[in-house]
Amino acid sequence: MVPKNQRIEMHGSSFKFNKRNIENLPPHDPLSPSTEQEYSDLECRGLKVSVSKNGRKFLLHRYRIMRGNKSIRRCYRLGEFGPFSLLS
Repeated sequence: MVPKNQRIEMHGSSFKFNKRNIENLPPHDPLSPSTEQEYSDLECRGLKVSVSKNGRKFLLHRYRIMRGNKSIRRCYRLGEFGPFSLLS
């Protein structure tokens, strides 16, 4: 059981990003066929955190650009959570 002060208020796979909430994310399920679980920030569109099976967390920015009449999806990896932080 996770203590009440460490619970994350989730809306599906989205929640308000802050340092405590991201630090408290569990590692991705080792039995899952996917290698990572991705979560979205409720306040900043496109900001994601990806959690690996060994518990490493990476901040990502997903966005789309228009090329003519086509929409192209892009992902920029900002870096690993921990060594640096965009959050206070």
